[in-house]
Amino acid sequence: MARIALVWEMGGGFGHVATLDLLAKQLDARGHELTIVTQQPNKFLQCAGEGQSCPYQLEWVESFAPPTITSQRPSSYSEILLYSGYYSVEWLTATINEWRTALSSLKPDLAIFDYAPTAQLASRGLGFSQINLGAGFCVPPRDYPMPRFITDRNAESTNLYFSDDLLVSNVNRALSALSVEPVTQASDIVDADGHFLTTIPELDPYATLRTDERYFGHLGLPAVGTVPLNWSDRPAQQRMFGYLKREYPHLQTFVNEVADQGLEARIFIPGLSDHVRDSCQTEHVQLSSQPFIMNSAYSSADFAVCHGGHSTMLQSILAGIPVLGIPLQTEQFMTVQRCIDVGMARGLNPHDKLGIHQELRNIQTLAATRTAEIRLGAASTSQSEANNLNELALASEALIRA
Repeated sequence: MARIALVWEMGGGFGHVATLDLLAKQLDARGHELTIVTQQPNKFLQCAGEGQSCPYQLEWVESFAPPTITSQRPSSYSEILLYSGYYSVEWLTATINEWRTALSSLKPDLAIFDYAPTAQLASRGLGFSQINLGAGFCVPPRDYPMPRFITDRNAESTNLYFSDDLLVSNVNRALSALSVEPVTQASDIVDADGHFLTTIPELDPYATLRTDERYFGHLGLPAVGTVPLNWSDRPAQQRMFGYLKREYPHLQTFVNEVADQGLEARIFIPGLSDHVRDSCQTEHVQLSSQPFIMNSAYSSADFAVCHGGHSTMLQSILAGIPVLGIPLQTEQFMTVQRCIDVGMARGLNPHDKLGIHQELRNIQTLAATRTAEIRLGAASTSQSEANNLNELALASEALIRA
């Protein structure tokens, strides 16, 4: 039996929680002692379900609000870190210290990091094995400079070098204050003994730059849904599944257009207000503030609409379901663009109110003409989700040092 820490730091989507929850349960079944280390433990309690116990301990790490800065759209992973607080050596030092205190006290044999760069920095020199785990965006190639995002193909190389060098300077000043060994280049921040990708090459924005990273594909989703996903028997009407956020500036306009086009829709909107529900819900457009049960009925959807979260996008395209992506941030934009490139998605700018009508028409056309050739599931993975999860657990165990 090994002591394993699973660590999550950045990103607000449910996909990070779901991945670590599934992997923790798999490793628990293999007899290991599990602790999830996070700044958001309540999300894991929600994942477990009301009245259900977790097969792992939860360790809370205090978070500090990063300093407010005026930032442009990031062009690389390094710039995301700079805009997330790494501009401030004082903030970075305090945050590294919190993670280092937690990981030092746990003394794990293995730590698995899901989008947790500051926690990875904090683990330097502590002596346990490390895995960098996540969708393609969260596991960047170890290049210098860090590669430019596909959202900003025109970014100047000199700016990329400048951002990397500034990041390294700030990181090393913080590490020096804590008597921790320095990094040589920005990609050292996320270096590990293993780099495991919970995606497929078609969704990986860095697919052409990969070297020794391993793809494990889709791991499945925990059974956290509470609302049945049922469809009516209306003939000749396309079925739409949606996962949208209140932050989408044209949410009500979009939902009203779905109804106007006569679609059969089931839309999950976390934090859905009574006002939006009362003004937008119809007989055939069902809105829910709670997640739907993602059973076999999901595969009966003609298309999906979401903001480009990796988990929803991956689940959809593996089922052969085209997606209308409305990205709200950089990672989502990159995921949507990859799906567009392989013919499985359409994109809509979240600020484009006038484009809603036409893009809903376009995604229906794509859904009506989809063929077996664009069903990436058969081409990209020959293993079931359960086998993918088992392979990931085995690969993780193989990195535990004797």
